Amino acid sequence: QGDYKEVRQALETGNGSGIRRSSSGRTQTMYYGLLCGDGTVVRLSRPVSAVRHAFALVSFMISVTVLVLILISALIAFRIAKTIADPINEMNLDDLPHSNPYPELQPLVERFEEQKEEIASQAVEGEQLRREAMEQQAQEQERMRREFSANVSHELKTPLTSINGFAELMRSGLCDEEKMIEFAGDIYRESQRLIALVNDIIRISELDEGAIHTTTEKVDIVKAAEDTIDILQPAAEKRGISITLQAPSGEDGSRLPVRVIGSDYLIREMFYNLCDNAVKYNHDGGDVFVTIREDEEDAIISFTDTGIGIPPEHQDRIFERFYRVDKSHSRQTGGTGLGLSIVKTMVERNNGEITVESTVGQGTTFTLTFPIFDTDKDML
Repeated sequence: QGDYKEVRQALETGNGSGIRRSSSGRTQTMYYGLLCGDGTVVRLSRPVSAVRHAFALVSFMISVTVLVLILISALIAFRIAKTIADPINEMNLDDLPHSNPYPELQPLVERFEEQKEEIASQAVEGEQLRREAMEQQAQEQERMRREFSANVSHELKTPLTSINGFAELMRSGLCDEEKMIEFAGDIYRESQRLIALVNDIIRISELDEGAIHTTTEKVDIVKAAEDTIDILQPAAEKRGISITLQAPSGEDGSRLPVRVIGSDYLIREMFYNLCDNAVKYNHDGGDVFVTIREDEEDAIISFTDTGIGIPPEHQDRIFERFYRVDKSHSRQTGGTGLGLSIVKTMVERNNGEITVESTVGQGTTFTLTFPIFDTDKDML
């Protein structure tokens, strides 16, 4: 039997093994040889299929045992975690230092208490700042109300004083017929100025209080500008002033509509006020240009005149209520000092912006910017 591989290995090294087909059974067989002390070799054999079966059985038993151990470990871990977590879950958040079940959590509890105190302090400071801001706002509103009331009283008093003076002279009987007609004209002009002032005061009060209810809609600002120019054209022609509209046009030369989202009523009123100012504060024979253009997101409308201009030191204040650059000229033209303030409020109500550029002696440009109507976005 020294021809077998396992026997030769056993004789050489003390043990040997090999796998081959059995000469008798023709089955794949595993052989093992072991050298004994007397020099003989013990040789064992077993079919490979039996070994595989035994290995599969052992593997299954090991897998079942491992799975059972995992389940038992998970159950034990859950019970231990619950035992540890329950006291933490039952901690009183309003009194953590006295309800802390574990000394190991003390640093965390102390840090939490510090943060709670910081948050409480910040909340108190925030409330104090909010109250201070509200008080400042209330004081500012009260200051503006008093200032507005004082300005209104002063502005109303001026034409009333003039009317009263003319009426006193007429009542005295010391005026001839020519003077009576002159004084009557003065009273008419002052009363018209008074009516315009009262109307502007009512209008700006309504805007402040949100009492003007308007409909938000698609507004063709080109059409609004055309209508405004038509209304002011007779007054401009009396002074030889030319009003020109420059707007996008098609291949046939016709003007194309430019639409924004806003109040048609308010947009037309602000167009009228700005264009009317461009005529009133212009030189005889001057020009007014109304320019409408678009960029990717906005419609831009400019009102440019060739008039007297606004000094740089006044340009930041012209939107203030009752502010006039030239009081004497404003009285001559019937200005109330509220027109631009009303325009700015209307522009803001329509989500727009207004800016001014001016050079004394050359003219002024007021520019309005509104978001254009986007069919895909604004119809959602």
